[in-house]
Amino acid sequence: MCLEEPMCKPAVPRCGHAGCFWCVHRAMDHFGVSACPTCRQPFEHLPDVCVPLHRFLARAFPAEYARARNRCSGTHTSGRCSKGWRHVG
Repeated sequence: MCLEEPMCKPAVPRCGHAGCFWCVHRAMDHFGVSACPTCRQPFEHLPDVCVPLHRFLARAFPAEYARARNRCSGTHTSGRCSKGWRHVG
């Protein structure tokens, strides 16, 4: 589960647990099968940004989502979100 609120550019693997795109990207194993950090269900492909959820968050929480997008604008270069995934063990 991504701890950023609201999550920026939400991506949803097959298991249905949403996370920001960069947190999901970071959770991937680039040399084998990746697993959701929340439920450990395997996935092989990086999911695209979930456009309907992205649009909903932007409309429902315009100020918060604008701050989230600004906060995550440096994520691509730094390779991390400020909080990231909460790993369940």
